[in-house]
Amino acid sequence: MNPAELGYVERVPGSGVWYQAGNGKTTYTPKVCENPGCPRDGEPYMGRKGQQFCSRRCHPGRPRVDVPSYHGIHHRVARLRGSAGQFPCVDCGNQAREWSYDGEDPDERIVPEGDEPAGARYSLDPEHYEPRCVKCHRVYDIDNRATVVGERTFSAKLTEAQVRGIYASVGATQQELGEIHGVSVTTAADIRNGRTWKHVTGGRRADW
Repeated sequence: MNPAELGYVERVPGSGVWYQAGNGKTTYTPKVCENPGCPRDGEPYMGRKGQQFCSRRCHPGRPRVDVPSYHGIHHRVARLRGSAGQFPCVDCGNQAREWSYDGEDPDERIVPEGDEPAGARYSLDPEHYEPRCVKCHRVYDIDNRATVVGERTFSAKLTEAQVRGIYASVGATQQELGEIHGVSVTTAADIRNGRTWKHVTGGRRADW
């Protein structure tokens, strides 16, 4: 880690004590989080005097993290394979900016509800990441459903088969459809109008 690249200024050359530009009162030094389960996996952070943990999440009062999180594995990939900016984007050939999960790990993980980004797919294997520019990364994620949608989400009340049934129903009111499937009238209406479950309905209004 190079503090200068992160916007820090060394107080005295060679001292190892740094401050943020525009705020010379608070000083920082490179530290390693003392939580053995820290998702940074040994990657240094800039900490204040006496600071032992990189964040509140790593405070001893928090449960130990034995498996790297979504953000933790991205830090690990950068540490093991270098910055994505050192490589060309695998899609367009321009300079890459981010490491992108290739979606091919049979043991992939999904970010649980309550964490960010909830529903995102990721791998614990650094070899399942490819360098991409920001634009290509976003397009790739959309095309390959990098975030779990539909019946695989944690809060889903319907299966895709039920959604197709609601969408294709003829002669039943939205209230009746809601009662049959245990959802609200609004949910049934949104499906029929193509506002939700677009990967099933195609985002088009049903023929009533």
